[in-house]
Amino acid sequence: MYKKTNKKIPTLKFPCRKMFYTLIPAIKFSLALELYNKYNFSQEDIAKILGVTQAAVSKYTRERVSTKISAIASRKNTKRIADEMAKEIFQAVKSKKKREFLMCESCYKYFKSK
Repeated sequence: MYKKTNKKIPTLKFPCRKMFYTLIPAIKFSLALELYNKYNFSQEDIAKILGVTQAAVSKYTRERVSTKISAIASRKNTKRIADEMAKEIFQAVKSKKKREFLMCESCYKYFKSK
């Protein structure tokens, strides 16, 4: 049986937690810019694709993100991932195919290329 003590107990740190707060927002930011600037998607459509509000996409397109997110988004790996995802999304929309895009695959590619 567990007995409560005053000892410091270590916490589990999942790699995905870091991704949730840093890499995924940076990819969403980069992806929103790609879809908006390169492929001329509307903010509403980008919001649906990314699962965010149109107001969030508006902030992305005006580059109103934290310096940390901006720094991660400007890395070559992040830009490459966003570019690949934007191409896939554009092709899926163009061919009218419904498709799920896996963010986990993006995180894997990012860490593999580091």
